[in-house]
Amino acid sequence: MGSSPTGTGTRRIPSTGSSEANSCKIDPQWADRPLVLMAKHNAEQHDAEAVESYLRATAGLPHLRTRRRADVVVIESGPDDDPWPHARLRRVGAHQWRLEIATHTGRWETTPLQAQRDELVRLLVESFGWTLTPVD
Repeated sequence: MGSSPTGTGTRRIPSTGSSEANSCKIDPQWADRPLVLMAKHNAEQHDAEAVESYLRATAGLPHLRTRRRADVVVIESGPDDDPWPHARLRRVGAHQWRLEIATHTGRWETTPLQAQRDELVRLLVESFGWTLTPVD
């Protein structure tokens, strides 16, 4: 055994790789059962409608529209066949959403902001309104 630069002794540690003695055994009664995953919280159509209603009526941004896809509500503008993404809300829990903002190239940047849907939309309009401006 030698000594390391920090002054502590070094020693070999046996590998914990697979071997007959160390291999994991699965109880046969569980082998054929499917894995149970946690339910994913999907965005609902009423979530997209509520966000669009707020943006158009309350915030005065009639050029914006929303669409729902899986766990996100996307806020976009432009023609239907070539939409321009502005922001999206990702549902991360029963009542929790995370804000993601589109870059100038259309890629998504996750923000650290997480709140209830309506609070997050209000925060988007008040603090990041520049991301919602019309694109020419």
